[in-house]
Amino acid sequence: MDKRGNDKNAERSNVIHYVAKKTTLLNRISGSCDVNISKLRAGMLVEAVEVLRDGGLRIRVTDPAGADVWKNTEWLCHRYDLVPVSSIMWQYLAAVASPQERVKLATDKQLCKELNDIKLNSKVLLQNDPAPSSGELISAVIKYIGPVPELGFGLYFGLEILGNRHSIQNVELTQKYFTTPAQGIGIFVDLSNIRPCKTDLLDFGELERGNIDIIDNVTSVCNVPVNNESQNVGHADKFGELHIGSYVEIQLGSSRNYGFIRWIGALPGIPPEKLIAGVELEDEHPQGTDGACNNVRYFHCKPHRAVFVDINQCHSHNRIDDGEPKKMEFDKFGSTGNSVVAGMVRPISVKGDLETICGKYRGIQGHHNSCYLDATLFSMFTFTNVFDSLLFRPPNEKDCAQYEEVQRVLREEIVNPLRKNLFVRADRVMKLRTLLEKLSSISGLTSEEKDPEEFLTSLVAQILNAEPFLKLSSGQDAYHYQLFVEKDDHLNLPTVQQLLEQSFLTSDIRLKEVPSCLIIQMPRFGKSFKMYQKIQPSQLLDVTDIIEDSPRQCTVCGKLAEFECKECYGQCGVGLESIAFCVKCLEKVHSHEKRKSHKAKKLTVPIEFAILQEHCPVPRLYMELSAVVCIETSHYVSFVKCGSGSDAPWCFFDSMADRKGEQNGYNIPEMVPCPDFPYWLSEDGAHYLAELTDDRQLPEHAKRLLCDAYMCMYQSPDVMMYR
Repeated sequence: MDKRGNDKNAERSNVIHYVAKKTTLLNRISGSCDVNISKLRAGMLVEAVEVLRDGGLRIRVTDPAGADVWKNTEWLCHRYDLVPVSSIMWQYLAAVASPQERVKLATDKQLCKELNDIKLNSKVLLQNDPAPSSGELISAVIKYIGPVPELGFGLYFGLEILGNRHSIQNVELTQKYFTTPAQGIGIFVDLSNIRPCKTDLLDFGELERGNIDIIDNVTSVCNVPVNNESQNVGHADKFGELHIGSYVEIQLGSSRNYGFIRWIGALPGIPPEKLIAGVELEDEHPQGTDGACNNVRYFHCKPHRAVFVDINQCHSHNRIDDGEPKKMEFDKFGSTGNSVVAGMVRPISVKGDLETICGKYRGIQGHHNSCYLDATLFSMFTFTNVFDSLLFRPPNEKDCAQYEEVQRVLREEIVNPLRKNLFVRADRVMKLRTLLEKLSSISGLTSEEKDPEEFLTSLVAQILNAEPFLKLSSGQDAYHYQLFVEKDDHLNLPTVQQLLEQSFLTSDIRLKEVPSCLIIQMPRFGKSFKMYQKIQPSQLLDVTDIIEDSPRQCTVCGKLAEFECKECYGQCGVGLESIAFCVKCLEKVHSHEKRKSHKAKKLTVPIEFAILQEHCPVPRLYMELSAVVCIETSHYVSFVKCGSGSDAPWCFFDSMADRKGEQNGYNIPEMVPCPDFPYWLSEDGAHYLAELTDDRQLPEHAKRLLCDAYMCMYQSPDVMMYR
């Protein structure tokens, strides 16, 4: 044991608390037990006592079950396998029996923030039945917070139940820790059974008198399943034809509002005879939420669209949009909020915390094998305008008759709503897919599994007839570049930079100009065969040496190069830079016995630069990574840069991350922040990966990024300014 273990009191003040978010393997650092490697399971409690130089953590594992392997031992763990929590949250979570529930609670940052503020006499909502389908929430007040040895490890909450609830029995043990009124009910619960209540119970008398249109609410919530039937069947005669999915008109103040009923039932604290409707509005309302009321989530929708009103305020309306009843759209895709957005909408600009725009129902909703298209469109348009010329080019005589319709659907029904509302419903995408199926030479675009390059060929090349993104020295044009390389068995973790230069060298071609965008397809064939197990995308791609007639540096002295020798590749440096020489350095290098037979090729140097070469250094040309489209088991997802510059955050997007319902259900898209993305593309990340022997130890997102990369998208901010 080292000296640090001698002063436990001083050490504890520096402890950082975590919950394991995934199962991973740990290496023992100190202490004695029967094994040197042990499995840390998701949901286990961790204390980090030291941050090591390589970024790893020296940790202790707290196991309520008391396994010997964790007693008085310390282990090496990577922080990417853990979720940080506060000291008090860690103690609350210790009392939660289910490891999966611990992970769920620990990863809900907003909830953790609110629970940190809980104190004695705080009002909370109690979920009495642990079954998620019950959704019964009961008001209570906290009378005790602390350990209850009779119940187990961690901190528990002693609650006094507000009101007369026959479904809850008094727990005699509570009398040992706190007191309740003579007829009061007291119980103990752990963190998983309660949710904070930011506001006191409302004055529902005003609601009964009709003075309040919308029930007050807050958006920090727990979840209640959306019911397809009314929770109060006995009230059916009172609200006639109204039901879940009904399109209604509501008078809110002086304005008329329209929307769909998403939930019907009774709310905690309101007389049970008062039936409430949760309505998703077509337009935003200043008092609207995202489907939550009083800390409880009843359904999901975009912010400021949900209101909870007396059902008597709802009046059935038979409005129809685009020739189809809106109820059918709701039933099929789960959300009605996806209007056509005309004009020009700029890409999303992220300011502050990326988590404010992430979550479920974000991005493009997947439907019927659409992931190839969803991931590609999300990568091309959400946070960058490099492809915006596709949206606005005027038609010409070479375009097909439906050119403007395809362009309009892409712009006004997909890209603009995505940028404005951060959500595109699947039927809007299906409209584009139907047009592509009809107008292009590629069949099966509305139902079959396809690849991103097939979609690009159909939309960009054949229908939108766009100018090719790449102009090659061979005289050919292209919309993307497929890497063709021979496998180097000595290369364990190739970068996109290395593979790109190797491919251009082998093919003996160059780009005629710096493109505004460069889409690179990885060296893999089909959905299963991969030439390399892992590939590290390069954050900055140096394209200086693959541009025809562009000034290049001599690999030896750094001055203007006038010759290149392919046979010298890798002998005087790395990559394509190693084959460029000035006159003096070429003579010196080729004077070596091994290189006397090499034949150099004269480079074309721009006359304007040849004149200025003594006064300015040779510029290097870079493109920045903007997105990585990945595939695993025929499903495409994407990692997308949410802005420009090296410090821009990244997110992960999956158009089919979750699903609601079975055969007649719908997919739920999701955006997830990826704060660790830059690490896995850095030199430190490369060193870690070089020593990794089992890819299964990688965090989920890192594994998908490095092992499943299918296509990398690069852009040139400088070129974008002039096109």
